Amino acid sequence: MTDLALPGQTSALFAKMQGGWHPALLLDKYTAPSGEKNGGGQKEALEKILRAGEAPNFLETALCRQSRFLAGATVLDLKTAGPLTLHLSRANALENVGLAFHPVYGFVYLPGSGLKGLARAWAEQMAKADKAAIERVFGHAAGEQGAAGAVVFHDALPTCWPKLRLEITTSHHRDYYSGKAAPGDWESPNPVVFLAVAPNTCFRFALSPARGDAGAVGQAFAWLQAALCHAGAGAKTASGYGRFVVANPPPIPEALPTREVTLELVLRSRIGDSNHAASGWGLEAMP
Repeated sequence: MTDLALPGQTSALFAKMQGGWHPALLLDKYTAPSGEKNGGGQKEALEKILRAGEAPNFLETALCRQSRFLAGATVLDLKTAGPLTLHLSRANALENVGLAFHPVYGFVYLPGSGLKGLARAWAEQMAKADKAAIERVFGHAAGEQGAAGAVVFHDALPTCWPKLRLEITTSHHRDYYSGKAAPGDWESPNPVVFLAVAPNTCFRFALSPARGDAGAVGQAFAWLQAALCHAGAGAKTASGYGRFVVANPPPIPEALPTREVTLELVLRSRIGDSNHAASGWGLEAMP
């Protein structure tokens, strides 16, 4: 923020606040000029967010306020097994580095709407649950006959202020992914930096009955725990992000078809080489 052209008094105020910035405001309202190193200053902007500081009293206030509204709710604390990142595509001043910061308090949290969608996707696609059971928990929309679900999914708040860190994903073939050219091993890698929550961060999950249906809450929690353990929450779950440690994890249902193939390592000419002078290694599926 000291790079901006500001009046002297305003600049002095900014200097005093360097250790107490709101992380979400830094992410959403970052206004440093372009032309800095590392992709126009994106890495520097994220490092400022890491140095934004913590406000444990804000988190304590949020947890106390939430607990007053959780009478009769089922509450469970779970820790992340690895890094966690979510809302990467959230609109902000930077590119593909969104994170679900609480808009008021500034800590990372998991919105209840996302947890509800995660649990429903698991129930439908993996558990292959009965349609009536799914509609009982999540509700359904069918014109005037629609109804709300019997379970309320609350926001999952951290039990202590989450530690953030920078992660890197590297694209090696930008032109290929954008449809401009074929991939080639001569291309330079393009590292992209983004924010993630460090492993072993504890979040408090809470579900409550909307109409006194305790059985529906138990079923919803079973689906949610299975999804958090095996599928993961947030983004980049295919790379291992977003998994949570669950005691006595439920087995993965045999919901998806599988197929086994045998691969043989062969020597073949390189694709696109007209004279076949160059050769490369590849894998071919045996019938």
